Formats: sequence, structure tokens, C-alpha cells
Amino acid sequence: MAQNQKSWQSRGFGLTSFDWLNRKLSVRNLQLRSIPVDLDVNELVVDNLDRPLHAWHAELQGRADTAVLPELFFTNPAAIKGVLVSGQSRFSLSADQRRDEPAASLDLEMPACRLEKDGKILVDGEKVHLSAHVTGLLVKGDLNIDSLDFRSPLVSLQAAGSLNRTGGPRLVLEGEQKVDFARVGSLLSTLSGKNIEMRGSRRQHFSLDAPLTKEGVKTADLTTGFQADSLVWSGVEADRISLPLLLKNGVLNSGLHGELNGGRLDVDGSYDFNAELPGITIPPGERVLTGVQLDRTLTRAVLEKIHPLFGLLASPRGSIDARLDEFYWPMVAGGSESAGFTSVFDVSTIALDSRGLLKDVLALMKLADQPLSLKESEITCTGKQGRISCTPLHILVADSLMTISGSVGMDQSLDYLLEIPVTEKLVGREGFRVLKGTTINVPLRGTLKEPEMNKKMVAKAIADLAEQAAGKAVKQQVKKLLPDLLKSLKL
Repeated sequence: MAQNQKSWQSRGFGLTSFDWLNRKLSVRNLQLRSIPVDLDVNELVVDNLDRPLHAWHAELQGRADTAVLPELFFTNPAAIKGVLVSGQSRFSLSADQRRDEPAASLDLEMPACRLEKDGKILVDGEKVHLSAHVTGLLVKGDLNIDSLDFRSPLVSLQAAGSLNRTGGPRLVLEGEQKVDFARVGSLLSTLSGKNIEMRGSRRQHFSLDAPLTKEGVKTADLTTGFQADSLVWSGVEADRISLPLLLKNGVLNSGLHGELNGGRLDVDGSYDFNAELPGITIPPGERVLTGVQLDRTLTRAVLEKIHPLFGLLASPRGSIDARLDEFYWPMVAGGSESAGFTSVFDVSTIALDSRGLLKDVLALMKLADQPLSLKESEITCTGKQGRISCTPLHILVADSLMTISGSVGMDQSLDYLLEIPVTEKLVGREGFRVLKGTTINVPLRGTLKEPEMNKKMVAKAIADLAEQAAGKAVKQQVKKLLPDLLKSLKL
């Protein structure tokens, strides 16, 4: 090692020999030091300087600051925006380009890699190892990748293929990959801020043919799949998960299939990278739920966000089927505002147990012990402009028919109306004789977490009933209802 340039020159620039006559260069035991990279040239020999690409061999090793790796491997700055990699890596290269079949071996190891994205720690202290053996000229022409072995706690793959550089660089690989889904779940939880748990790790075949360009994904081909033992999202658990994946002509087709609460979950969708506004689409008529048993967790995590009757106003029992007649979700910021979908739910086997506001209303109507049932066997729900509206639902209880209609926002805001029929038990025989067929409209506002009722609107509705009643005795009967109703509705 030389301390300065003069000392390095006095030692022959690290050159063991420089034979101009025979056009040969030999370098041994040369050490280069810098802040991001240290390089030890154990041996570098060029047998013919007139054709150096075909006449050299080398033994190199060193270390590098891992932070420089993203810039070396990604030519598109947008792909690594917000990404911070830290740690030290060790590498070695053994190459012999003098033979009829020139070859090289690369070994790269990061003992403790740390990866951050937009300030969130995704990987911390993980060991990553990459080794490869190739045949062909390193600096030009096509390379045969005889073996490629990448290992990390999150994902590993072993493959072979080629790096075709004639006509534009293109990477072709085929082999096996294995993903540790427990770590994937932890990673997704960190990125999304939601509670996601996954289990399972199985080897799967994959094939890749991808141009190494900025727009390469639009012409790349990728075929593989993943299998997980379980997926838990917001407490809802699906088992025996399979996720097929096919990328061709710029369209990514994937799916999610598994067992869910004694039934089936089956979703297949696509993402078109060539579209003006890329988004996830699902084929029309896709049956996504089959024979899925309802429980409190599934109801609160999914159904309540589609219709407040299921969870907020009542506890459903039974099983449900669902299909998607339309689905499009743009993958951009605020995509929910321009997303659109239509889903149809088969609720023919569902029974309801009242809770919350609905339970209070039924108690007031002296129908608290009566069973509930839905008049409809199917419900159609449509997502548009950031809100989900469903066809009006009619709830049968004894001889009364209540109606609930409105919408819930993607932000979980409520805009619903509960139409309560006036019953004889509610207003007495004389009052019912006059008010039969009328309803009390109870608006439901606020959010799913904090629902609100409009006290003034309910009070006005009851006051209007009193005005409709004929006769002083009937009016007094209805007016007496006002404080009891408000108290029952906790207004």
C-alpha cells in the first residue's frame, strides 16, 4: 500500500511488469482505497494489449458501501426514490477471458443489510448473499449465466439463463424461487400500517424474459406462482393460499385463491402497465366468495364497510356468496375517488340479530324479541366517486317492514336513512288507525366508528306525525311518544 502518489510511482505504479515489446501487462497486489469502495487487485494480467477484451484474467476482491448499490443496478431514478440502503458488502471476482469459453465467477455478501423506504425500516441487520458463474465476454456480447444463487431471509432463488446484449440488454432466467411469507407479512404491515400476518415458505418454478430498460416491464415475460399456508388481514384468516402470477405484453395477471371460513375465496385480476391510467381490473361475473360463513371478525372487517346493516345495526348469521360484475381500481394517489365496482351478494341464507341503534328501535316498537329476516335474497352494491351505495334493504320483523337505504364512503362516513313503520304497539289502536302506513325517518350519519343520529330531524318527524293525527286524544298519544323515542334512541 502506498501512502501518497509519489510513493506509488516509486513502486512502479503497482505494476509487476509492463512489456511493450510483447504487448503484455501484469498487475499484482494493487490496493485502491476510497470512502465508498476498497479494491484489492490480487492479479490482473492482459496477455495481448492489441486485443485486451479476449486476453485477460484477474483475481479481485474488496468491499463497498452498500448505499452505492441501488445506483449501480437501477438506471431509473424513480425506481429507487425514497430508498436508503446501508451497511457494508464484500465482493470477489475471478475471471479468465483468455480461453475459447471465457468465464467469470462473482461472489457478493452483505453481512448486515439495512433497507429503508420513505423513513420506514423494511430490513434491518439481514444477511444477503449473491453468487454467479457466467461464460462469455464480460464487457461485450452475450453472457451465459450458468448459475445464479441469491439468498436472503425474505426471498431466495436459484436459476440459470443468459444476459443477451445484442439488440438491447435482456435478462433471461429460469429456476426456482422461495419466499418466506412470515417476513412478507411483516414487511406489508410496515408499508401499509395495517395488521397483516402470513405464514408459509415453498419453492416454486419461475421463468423470466425481461429487457433491462426503463420501460422493460411493458415487454417482459414472467411466469411464476406463490403458495402460503395462511393469510391474516384485519383478523380475517384465509388458509391454503395460492397466488398465480403471469406477466406478458405489459399485462400482469394474478390471483388470490384459498379457503375462507368454511368456504372459498377466489379472485383473479389484471394490471395493464400500458394503460393511460393503470389500475387493477377484475373480469365481470367473477365469483369471489362461495359458501363463506359469517363471523364477527369478517363482518366488521369487510361487510360493515360495504353496508352498515351488517355489523353496525345487526349481527348476521349464516353464509354468503358474492360475485363482481365490475371492478376497476386505479393505482394512483386518491384512487378510491375514481374507482368503480359492482358486487352482488347472495344473502338468502342470512339471519339477523339486532344490535345498536336497530335494537333500540325494535325495543321501542315492542318487537325486541321478534326474529329478523331480509326480504331480499340478493343485494347489489355499487362503488362510485368514493362512496358505496346498495339497493334498499327491507327488514321483516313480525308484521312490520323497515327499510334502510343510503351510502357509506370509502372514508367510512355514513349517509343512511332508516325508515321505521308506525305500528299499533307504537302509537296505540286509535293512533294506528289514523297513522297506518306512515313511517318515522331516522337519519344515520357520522362514521362507522362513531355513528350519529340527527336529533332535530327525528323530533320533527314525530311532531309531523302528531299534526297528521286526527283528534285531541290521538295527538296527545303521539306527542307522548316523543321523549320516549328520543330516550330509546339515545339522542
